[in-house]
Amino acid sequence: MPGWLVAIGFAVILAGVLFLLYTYVLPKRSGATSTPAAATAAATTAATGTALNKAHPLAKFLEITGVRFTEDTKQRAKVQFIIVNHSGAELPDLKMQIAIKAAGKTVLEFPFMISSIGPYESKDFSAPVQTKLKGYELPDWQFLKADFEITSQP
Repeated sequence: MPGWLVAIGFAVILAGVLFLLYTYVLPKRSGATSTPAAATAAATTAATGTALNKAHPLAKFLEITGVRFTEDTKQRAKVQFIIVNHSGAELPDLKMQIAIKAAGKTVLEFPFMISSIGPYESKDFSAPVQTKLKGYELPDWQFLKADFEITSQP
């Protein structure tokens, strides 16, 4: 048998095997990408608590960051945080329910009223904490995450 005929035969068999692998073994692209993407989006929404924030149109422009537990001069615990306005418009006074979480568990939940925040501005806020724990017994800043729900009418 000539060498060129063996090479062509081998190339045809290899192409056939690769075609069969591509067709039957690899998952379908339309089903594979939409299902995990939808599942990932749902998991992200559930984990961050942004599903509640979708109810108010201004919630997508706000972020609560820099959460810290400290003590005041009378050694009572308080929470300090920064609220960032990511929109190009001034946001009005808003009432919100803030939940501070650590390791997926709610450590503290409290109502809060923020004053108007200018475009692309951030403001420092603090609130007294109603807890039986001392400030040093509360979780450290790197374990804290703040979720919120705006309770003001849109």
